[in-house]
Amino acid sequence: MIAENKKKYSILLPADLGFSSSVRKITESILSYLQVDEKEIFRLILVMDELFMNAVLHGSSSDPVINSSIHISFIFEKGKKLIVIVEDEGTGEKISPQDIREKMTLEFQRHDPKKHSGRGLAQIALNLTSDFLIENSQYGGIKISFMKQL
Repeated sequence: MIAENKKKYSILLPADLGFSSSVRKITESILSYLQVDEKEIFRLILVMDELFMNAVLHGSSSDPVINSSIHISFIFEKGKKLIVIVEDEGTGEKISPQDIREKMTLEFQRHDPKKHSGRGLAQIALNLTSDFLIENSQYGGIKISFMKQL
């Protein structure tokens, strides 16, 4: 249950990269409505973009018959913090939260700023969020949560 001083907004989108621009626009709209600082909005859009793309590319099947979805929630405590949760349904790669953490650690250590594609979940998450959690999702896949102090 969400306390009275908190607001929660949830969306469900098809696991399709064609919705990436919608995720960016929805994130911007919700954060603007919540009066989050414009500079923070831009940073959090980068995080959301990376999380959504990873959930689609790795946590979801590319088979259109399967109809995978991505679950996104924003929990906002005015003037204090924002928690964002992105969950896939596990119809793609089978990977544990621990394996993802290990991959992120390696990715962070091997970061190449000259690389033109993929900003890298590790770089984005560790540099732009206050807290980052990877666990199993209630929907069968991976749940990634991050918090940003406001």
